[in-house]
Amino acid sequence: MIMDGSKTPMKPPSMGDFGEPPPEAYQFTTFDQDAYAIETLTRARKAGRGRARSSRDRALLPDRESRSRVIANDEHPLKVDPPKFPGLKPAFRAGGTITPAASSANADAEPP
Repeated sequence: MIMDGSKTPMKPPSMGDFGEPPPEAYQFTTFDQDAYAIETLTRARKAGRGRARSSRDRALLPDRESRSRVIANDEHPLKVDPPKFPGLKPAFRAGGTITPAASSANADAEPP
């Protein structure tokens, strides 16, 4: 039994098996989900560039020398290449509609 989050400890289906039925029921295509991921990514990039952040918006993390360092920007939106989204294969099952573009931090927009 896999216990790393990709399977539930109580039942054998993978978590992706729970992710695919809603898009099927509501007829959300891979194209729809990729478009949503691109839109939220665009918003995250715009938010990161467009607003001045206060010190309370920044995460302070200790570094190896027990000093704090400031994380001022979300680096993930800058590393993603949206033109590659249409070529991604289904993440959870063959023929599925959820790709890595719509099932990861790519689809998480930064709050305004």
